[in-house]
Amino acid sequence: MAGGMNNAVVEEPLSHLDVVLNMITLLKISMIALWLTTVSAVSSMLKIVKYEPIKILMERN
Repeated sequence: MAGGMNNAVVEEPLSHLDVVLNMITLLKISMIALWLTTVSAVSSMLKIVKYEPIKILMERN
């Protein structure tokens, strides 16, 4: 195999793609979105609670 391999295959780009979304797929996507929302909300609440916001607000007066 001297001289290198020049067996490049030229393929046509996709011109049409069939996508099917059934109820199970939509449910899975919805559950992932709900999970991501929950994780972001909990992580932000933990970050806020870490600094004791009531104490910080009371010290301002």
